[in-house]
Amino acid sequence: MDLPGDQLRCLIIARLPFSPPGDPLIHSQMQRIEKKGGNAFQEMSLPQAILRFRQGFGRMIRGHSDRGTVVVLDKRIMKASYGPAFLHSLPSMPVVHKQSDALLNYIHDFYNETN
Repeated sequence: MDLPGDQLRCLIIARLPFSPPGDPLIHSQMQRIEKKGGNAFQEMSLPQAILRFRQGFGRMIRGHSDRGTVVVLDKRIMKASYGPAFLHSLPSMPVVHKQSDALLNYIHDFYNETN
């Protein structure tokens, strides 16, 4: 889906986009990595999830003049050891970690200063 300009102003990501490990294809690929002595999470699950995350984010920010907000509701982005890998995969921009009321106020102010 291509929504250029102001057609998409806020993207909400409810969960980090990890593939379901119960999926038969994913499960067999993970088993193959583990049998070779690798770490399926580090070698497959995490890189794929980061790629999907960046692709979703790219729907919002397509060029230097694009503006918008991305809200990630999944706490793992801030609490899990791999959370920073998601954030570091994005272009340099402000990252705000706030409770819901303060976040809504921040987003309100963000949109009011851009108009």
